[in-house]
Amino acid sequence: MIKTYFLGLGSNLGRRAANLARARRLLERSGIEIVRSSSVYETEPVDCADQPWFLNQALEARTDLDPPALLRLAKSIESGMKRVPAVAKGPRTIDIDILLAGEANAAGETLGKKEVKEGIAAFRTRVGGEAAYQDVLRVTGASEDDLARLVERHRLAKRYIEQRIAPTVSVSEAEARAWYEQPGHQVHHFDQIRVRLIFINSKEGESADAEAKARERIEAAAARIGAGEDFAAVARAVSEDLSRQIGGEIGWVSRGAIPGPMEDLVWRLDPGETSGVLRGPYGFALIQVVDRRPAGPSPFEEVRDSVISDLEADRTAQAVAEAVAGLRSKATITVLDPALSWPPA
Repeated sequence: MIKTYFLGLGSNLGRRAANLARARRLLERSGIEIVRSSSVYETEPVDCADQPWFLNQALEARTDLDPPALLRLAKSIESGMKRVPAVAKGPRTIDIDILLAGEANAAGETLGKKEVKEGIAAFRTRVGGEAAYQDVLRVTGASEDDLARLVERHRLAKRYIEQRIAPTVSVSEAEARAWYEQPGHQVHHFDQIRVRLIFINSKEGESADAEAKARERIEAAAARIGAGEDFAAVARAVSEDLSRQIGGEIGWVSRGAIPGPMEDLVWRLDPGETSGVLRGPYGFALIQVVDRRPAGPSPFEEVRDSVISDLEADRTAQAVAEAVAGLRSKATITVLDPALSWPPA
């Protein structure tokens, strides 16, 4: 799954601007997609004041790496650029941190030790246990404190986005519809049939008596439909599928959605027709074809929720990027490279 991170680069030793540029190149060569870059700005050191001023830059980046994997990559880049972590918060050639955590702290958000430990425990499980976990720390040169700081920063940033930024974003149905109706935004489907289902559980291999009783129930349902009862009413009464609550309505399906040899039988039905009793690996079924439609764009009403969700996600990402860019206003800043202004003109 692709994740969005907001990374801060900082350097106060050597050729500071060149260090930032090299860090960006190394991130990209490692498969990190840099979506946007802020201006390069200069800030006064804190905590350890007896050191040169920093050049900084914020990046919006996308990757499928999880936070611990991102830590390993960051450590390898820092190591390759000769970062010497001898003094906490002291001079360094290059440093990569996750932003927004500080904003979360400033807004009163905190993360308990229990949550940090849970994050580390989850990582330990993913890598294969304690031995593998210690090996990762050894190979990357990271300490458990390093990992704890990364987990805390990432979770605080995520919480800040979810609680402080996402609630400010909204997309109306009219906006979503207008966007969807623009050329190239539609979701297209293949040839489809709209179907209803009545299903009786009966796994293959169960006792003959149990299978006979299941078959008797599905045949009784078929008889009721054959006698003129409404398919949806019978589905509500006897079906054992979750769709019984909505009259067996499955909705529009393309080829491949119906298992095995049953599919060809169902696709030969005309709208309004109901199949005979069908035997699948998990039970007996009756399927009614309600309608057909050729390949084409799906109506907005069918994709409304997903369109609104996607647009809200896009707007939230934009709002987050703007929030990160706004961090520059909280420091003593000298823009050294206007060509890298963010957002781009």
